Amino acid sequence: MFGNFLTPVVIVLGISYTIYKLVELLAHRKERLRLIEKIDFSAGVAPSPDVFKWLTPSTSPGLSFSTLRIALLLIGLGLGLGIATAVPYFSDTNNWEFKNQMILALMIFFGGLGLLTSYLIEQKNRK
Repeated sequence: MFGNFLTPVVIVLGISYTIYKLVELLAHRKERLRLIEKIDFSAGVAPSPDVFKWLTPSTSPGLSFSTLRIALLLIGLGLGLGIATAVPYFSDTNNWEFKNQMILALMIFFGGLGLLTSYLIEQKNRK
């Protein structure tokens, strides 16, 4: 029952994310092309390296924490799902609506906890 509810949500989120990334890719491509057009190569002098640092897709020159962020988010979601599926075994309720709400709530809570942990680790490493 919960899988039937979750399938359209996942599909809509996946399609929305794909469209967002495509638009972002095209926008950044146009921006990079405009920056390249502004460079004056006719003077015979090579442009400074600072000009080319804006052409790279990475906005921060330091470490990338995206892998850590995704890993902790997935760990949090898995932990929330695991705890949510174990809770009904320790309670006397057979209410499916309560179980589904518990699964969703704990997944959101532990996913957010994973993102908060990632943020704290990033702030600690940037100092």
